[in-house]
Amino acid sequence: VYEGRSLQVHAYRRREGGVAIFYRDVTDERQAQRKIEESESQFRNLASSIPQLVWMADERGDIYWFNDRWYQYTG
Repeated sequence: VYEGRSLQVHAYRRREGGVAIFYRDVTDERQAQRKIEESESQFRNLASSIPQLVWMADERGDIYWFNDRWYQYTG
């Protein structure tokens, strides 16, 4: 039934004795995360291979990523 699925499992000791085990299917979340990571990797590969200077900044304008060309240009 769960073949190919990703499950998150939590086990809790019960005061009355025994153990309660909870399962949560996180397959869709894991697949979405993998797609985001693949997309980021593709973007970074593309941005690193073009001759223009490329950078990413957050909403405050703080720069958190430069492509390889930026480093070649600025040393």
